[in-house]
Amino acid sequence: MACRNLHENSLGGELPTFLWTLSEMKYMYLSKNNFIGSVPPQIGNLKNIQILYLSSNNFNGLLPSEIGNLEKMRIICLYGNNFIGSLPSEIGNMKNLQVLYLSRNKFEGEISNSLGNLTKLRRLYLGFNNLSGDLPNSIFNVPTLEIMYLNNNFYGGLPNKKSDKFLIINLANNQFSTQDIE
Repeated sequence: MACRNLHENSLGGELPTFLWTLSEMKYMYLSKNNFIGSVPPQIGNLKNIQILYLSSNNFNGLLPSEIGNLEKMRIICLYGNNFIGSLPSEIGNMKNLQVLYLSRNKFEGEISNSLGNLTKLRRLYLGFNNLSGDLPNSIFNVPTLEIMYLNNNFYGGLPNKKSDKFLIINLANNQFSTQDIE
């Protein structure tokens, strides 16, 4: 099975464990349902997955580090849930990732420098979380990054770096501290 589309079906409960055994799955759309519980480490078994939508559910808990095993992933949308804890640095292993959409969760802590390893990343959405610390320079060095939303959640240092490559950069409603940007 290459695709599982159960988007907006009023499904609920925990995700069935068999989903994490579908190693040939390429596309999974489970957004806008009523799923609960955490995403288990077995998500790392989906070695061929390229697009994963688990947004607008009621998932909670930590995002497992095994998510970094999904090296073929191009788009991951987990926004609108209740994930907590820090963003796993292993996300930086997802070399083909183009869209990372983790807004509207309860992530906290610093953004890992490993996001700078995502050399194909085009869109980064981390708004409406509880992130802190310094915004890493490595993000500004991603050659393909055009859109970045870090609004409504951040406090810490803003890099003293200017980048003209962004089409959109939303840093509204944060509490950054910085010197003049170059």
